[in-house]
Amino acid sequence: MIQRKSLLIQIKALPFWQGHPAPTARRTLQGRSQIMDRTMSMTRLFSAAPLSSLEDEVREALDDAIDSLPLARLHRDPLDVEPMIDALLPRPARLLRDQTRFSVEEAPVKTRDLLSRPRTRDGVRVVLRTPFEGDGRFLDLTAAPGLDSLPEGRVDGQTLVLSLATLAQDPARIAAEVGRLLDEVEILLTHQAHTVEGWRGSLTQAATSAILDRRERVEAAEATALALEAAGFRRTSD
Repeated sequence: MIQRKSLLIQIKALPFWQGHPAPTARRTLQGRSQIMDRTMSMTRLFSAAPLSSLEDEVREALDDAIDSLPLARLHRDPLDVEPMIDALLPRPARLLRDQTRFSVEEAPVKTRDLLSRPRTRDGVRVVLRTPFEGDGRFLDLTAAPGLDSLPEGRVDGQTLVLSLATLAQDPARIAAEVGRLLDEVEILLTHQAHTVEGWRGSLTQAATSAILDRRERVEAAEATALALEAAGFRRTSD
């Protein structure tokens, strides 16, 4: 069996880790407590709410924007709604994977024995901190229906924090597991980006229809005002 200290040294020497802060082993009880506290703060990503809830927010904001359009813009032909939609569509999150930083620690890993009884064994935990661009809400919203296995992590500002606990003692295998974890997150984010781009067509139709409807209401109100003036009534100044 590979000694834990030797394992951490081997992980640090892998090409995947080069250029990053050196991983460290924490053997004290205090260190183990900190590891467990950090793990407890992790939650399942892509599961807090459906992605459609964000589309609903965009549609509500679009209605508000159209209701507040100046009259001159309202009567502009042809209607140009794309800039409005571009401004309202949230920017999907994208990992800046090459800026990932990490730490490697000894940590208790929860597992089960042959009889499926829970137990805790000594293992290794890799904590990743990966910056991202775009709207961090995407990391909490569903990426695709019916997914049972989702990564765990948390969003810290514009940084995604991921944790990987493993009993593996082969450094190359641990590095491969880390790579697969980041791949999984990127696949889910890409799926979300395609979904959001797919909203554009229906949003364009909805915006065009709403502008035309408001134009008709404004024109009808103006026609009513002219008729009242013709009947001898005066408009108020407000």
